[in-house]
Amino acid sequence: MYAASLGKIRKLYAIEEEIKGLTAPEKKVWRQEDSKRLLDDLNQWSKVVVYCEDGHLNISNAAAENAIRPFTVRVAVTGSLLIPRKVPKRVQPTTA
Repeated sequence: MYAASLGKIRKLYAIEEEIKGLTAPEKKVWRQEDSKRLLDDLNQWSKVVVYCEDGHLNISNAAAENAIRPFTVRVAVTGSLLIPRKVPKRVQPTTA
């Protein structure tokens, strides 16, 4: 069962590769004709209906995850999104 599902997911990504340079309306048509059937077979249609209805959406959210990764790493390491400000060392006055 998992192998069959994985094969269908690979087909979805292959469709996306094939339609990469098309406009959003053109992608929508392809998705309605090809991707929708695969998603129905995977019993995931109700969860991803927007993906087939909007040609602007990407099949993967990797770009969004990569965009926020620096912030999430900072929170994981420092526990805060605040960027620590370097406080200049106080210059001691010299006596002449």
